Amino acid sequence: MNITYRNYLYFFVVILFFSVSSCSSQKKYEQPSPQIITVYGKVEVYSDNEIYLVANWKTRSRISYKLIDKKDIQAFMKRENRILEIKAELIQMKGPYNGIIKILEILKEEAPNGGGG
Repeated sequence: MNITYRNYLYFFVVILFFSVSSCSSQKKYEQPSPQIITVYGKVEVYSDNEIYLVANWKTRSRISYKLIDKKDIQAFMKRENRILEIKAELIQMKGPYNGIIKILEILKEEAPNGGGG
């Protein structure tokens, strides 16, 4: 009976050793690479000077992207109601219909009535 007790004790020590060593060898969290997206939408400025680019603005399935790059806030306030196609870094999607982006490049700009910009 003494032999089985030793076997159980040995087995327990070995399992404990491997479980502790596997916990310490876990990979460190890696920051995912930024997701680059193209958005075609209308510029909207709200009363608190927050600027949004709204895709699908003519439908009930509007997707609002808050612009976080504040260095060009005056330039974007002047673009209110204009239609832009931009390349942007998607910072976060807060739900299916709103997110946060940082503009990387303006690809195309149109007047509100669809004319050239």
